[in-house]
Amino acid sequence: MRQNVLIIMSLSGTLVVVLYFVMYPLLDKFMGALWRYRFLKIALLFYLIPFSELKYRCYTILQTIFGFYGIKMDGNVPQILKRAESIIIGPDGQKVFPVIAKEVIIIVSLVASCSIMIIGIQLYQYFRVRQGLNQCIVKTQPSKRITDIFERIKQEVIVDKNIKLALLSYIEEPMVLGIWAPIIFLPESFKDWEEEELSYVIKHELIHIKNRDLIYKFIGLLVMAIHWFNPFCILLFKELSETAEICCDKQVIKGKKDDEIKKYSILLIDMATNNKKLTGRKILLSVGFAGSSAKRMKRRIKEMKKKEHINRIFIILVLVSVFYLAFTTTIFAYEPVKKIEDQNIGTNEMVDWEVFIPGCEMNREIENFSISEVVFVDENTAKTYDAAGTSPKAACSHDFVTGTVQKHVKNASGGCRVDYYDSQRCTICGYVKIGNKKYSITYDVCPH
Repeated sequence: MRQNVLIIMSLSGTLVVVLYFVMYPLLDKFMGALWRYRFLKIALLFYLIPFSELKYRCYTILQTIFGFYGIKMDGNVPQILKRAESIIIGPDGQKVFPVIAKEVIIIVSLVASCSIMIIGIQLYQYFRVRQGLNQCIVKTQPSKRITDIFERIKQEVIVDKNIKLALLSYIEEPMVLGIWAPIIFLPESFKDWEEEELSYVIKHELIHIKNRDLIYKFIGLLVMAIHWFNPFCILLFKELSETAEICCDKQVIKGKKDDEIKKYSILLIDMATNNKKLTGRKILLSVGFAGSSAKRMKRRIKEMKKKEHINRIFIILVLVSVFYLAFTTTIFAYEPVKKIEDQNIGTNEMVDWEVFIPGCEMNREIENFSISEVVFVDENTAKTYDAAGTSPKAACSHDFVTGTVQKHVKNASGGCRVDYYDSQRCTICGYVKIGNKKYSITYDVCPH
């Protein structure tokens, strides 16, 4: 179950993205650009946060904060609270990692390497361009006329950040770089523009900063890096970027007359027509005024002409449905829990491996199997319950607590093995769900 967390997160986010595109005609009609933008941000959360795992991680987080590690000796039942401390020892005394740990390490290393490479390339491009542009700022300070327009629009948009404005001769479109200390870069040719046109451009860029669009683009890049194997993340990033531009357009033309909206649209088209790339590659960690293809520019202009009809009831229903479907899908995506009655408990099994637990070689208390050969130990209370042959009750609502199932297996030589499993037990009907095996302890002579 825990080994598939990344896949489940990817499936959850993908489900939200698929729902977005399938329902887009309705979302476009009843939600408006701003709510569609929020919808896409929810998809980012599902790609980054393992919601279905949070319930089972809370106790582990508390252990981490308060230092509950090692062996907890309460009564006659030892309880392992930190699996990472266990070391498997072979018959020849060689210490090795469990096979499952090797697989996890390989997979995590592969995913992490690809993620670091993707993020590294984009950050390198970003800082390289940012450094080159910063070197030109001192030489290209805007005139007092442009500065006055900038300060007026800044007060109108209500942006409190310390934002710099610079004019550069070798860029063809406005752009914003920087999250904590944003800088608006304008082409040097803008110094001769009319006040109305400059106001449109500067307001558009300031709204990008106010909406924190660059932060969400960075989060989108992080999603693409982590889920590099999932093509839906690329679709999400592109739609997120385009919807951010549409939201800015909507805010710029808010309260404007038809002739003013027409001027703004013509300005977009003119800049898109004359646009040249800043470098050989597109800088993903930036936001601009007219950096769109002809198809996307057509969509932006169409969105500006359209009157939005926001239906709050529809929005609530959609959001509730999305969360419900995403959560239930991740639950069903988990591996089915194995029942104890489906496993054959043999009496002639020979075991070649044993577990060494640091710090308890001599004084570890023996497991208690007086009530059953298969017991569940509650990790909160350390109480022991019979776990053999339990089954769920159809009418039970189930309230599960986390613990460990200990299975006692005797062998022909007079020794035994105790297998430990991650498990949950219903406090209402007593049903025990058995998960992944954690480790085994072998005794040459059975002490139970």
